[in-house]
Amino acid sequence: MMPDMDGYAVLSKLKENLIVQNASIRARAHLAETRDTDTGDHIIRTQSYVDILARHFQTHPRFNTIPVARYIAEVTRSTP
Repeated sequence: MMPDMDGYAVLSKLKENLIVQNASIRARAHLAETRDTDTGDHIIRTQSYVDILARHFQTHPRFNTIPVARYIAEVTRSTP
């Protein structure tokens, strides 16, 4: 069971988890790229492309109910 935590402690832990998650994603991307030298910075380019598309679609009526900034960051970061 998790000990009682105040709001600041919870936010601090969430921030720490996000840092670890981002580092893990970047490490996996780096490993993938070092195993296949032909891809170069493919994963980074793909993330950039997804970010551009997501920002473009944020003005589309079909997607205006999605919490934009957080969603774009999560989708971009998770893109392989």
